[in-house]
Amino acid sequence: MSGVHTELGADVCHKANKWCLKFAKQFGLNLSFRGSSEDPRSQDVESDKEGTGIGIWDGKEIIYVSSPSSYTIANLFNMWYRYGFDVISLLDPVTETLNRWQRLYDTKTPWRSLKEFLSRFELTEFTNVTLDKFLSAKGYSQTSIDEIVSGITLVIYQQTAYQLHALSGLISLAASLSAEDLFDIVEGNDEIPAKLVEHSKAELRLRTAVEEIVFVQDRGQYIVRTKEGEEIFEDVIVSVPLEISGIKLIGVKEPPRRDYVHVFVTLIHGVLNPSYFGYEDISLLPPKIITTANSTSPFTVMGIREVFPDNSQLVKFFSRNQTLPQKEIDQIFSKVHKTLVQEWYAYPYAPPLQDHSASEIELSPGLFYPSAFESGEIFSFHFLSPFCFCILTLCSGYNNGMF
Repeated sequence: MSGVHTELGADVCHKANKWCLKFAKQFGLNLSFRGSSEDPRSQDVESDKEGTGIGIWDGKEIIYVSSPSSYTIANLFNMWYRYGFDVISLLDPVTETLNRWQRLYDTKTPWRSLKEFLSRFELTEFTNVTLDKFLSAKGYSQTSIDEIVSGITLVIYQQTAYQLHALSGLISLAASLSAEDLFDIVEGNDEIPAKLVEHSKAELRLRTAVEEIVFVQDRGQYIVRTKEGEEIFEDVIVSVPLEISGIKLIGVKEPPRRDYVHVFVTLIHGVLNPSYFGYEDISLLPPKIITTANSTSPFTVMGIREVFPDNSQLVKFFSRNQTLPQKEIDQIFSKVHKTLVQEWYAYPYAPPLQDHSASEIELSPGLFYPSAFESGEIFSFHFLSPFCFCILTLCSGYNNGMF
């Protein structure tokens, strides 16, 4: 937009996502780590205002700002005065969770359900409780949970610490508590799925919506029907949530339905009005603003993506369940040149899991459903689930599941 390549969804990956790193290396894509001295964006603040300065907005005022130099004496004192040692000590439960999570990359046996997966990697305890209760039990203050923790989880999942189970929450915290571990693809993050399709030599049929999948039990096959006709397959992977797909399953028991978060992304090229946030000078405005658990703000996160020579900005907003109201846009900006809005149902709400048995990978023999694991609300499943399906398919004749 306005000549700037901008990701509408997630901007970065964490280096703990080994599959993403593997694919980038395999396809010769270039990685750019945030904060690295080799990252040109860290040296050119005017062309990319996503520095490390972050403001926390409660809808009325910015209540805390981390400075671009987060470890200056003044900033550390301000952080300690408001949050104690919570921000630093949060690394402990996050690191513990990531260490358990990363063991899955070494496995060569499949998991057939979310329950089995969580049990094998000792993650079940994190899904039985909300993130706020998990952290409160460990002594973290409500101020830290409301402002720091919920601010981050709203960025990642558009849900507060009071809504998310602890596994989703702790994984999302990893993205903000270790910024030096974050990277993106210089050529664009969309290059990874594009290269995977190209490498697979698969026949890609865009704009060919699947309407029905019929299980022919006596033949152990599936009829896949579209408006263009129907075809027969031995195995089928449904790689879209059934709740938003419009696909009807026939002869197969459908999994329980979940509510998905309706996410709106608004890109605006215009001139920001700093007085909306309580500033007289635009140069003092933090380049990224997150919101609190109880914020009255119409957006959950705002980031300045680009500053143009005429001092206008390209700004990206996330909001949930509604687009950014025009009334608010008129107050946030003194002038608007261009606006783009994109909406989608991004991921399910992720409260503590009560029924893990509902999340089965294989809905019926040969019919695989990766979105079953979205109840665990971890994006890495989108890379790992197909890997697991391949193991399940190849090992269907072997009791030990090994290959």
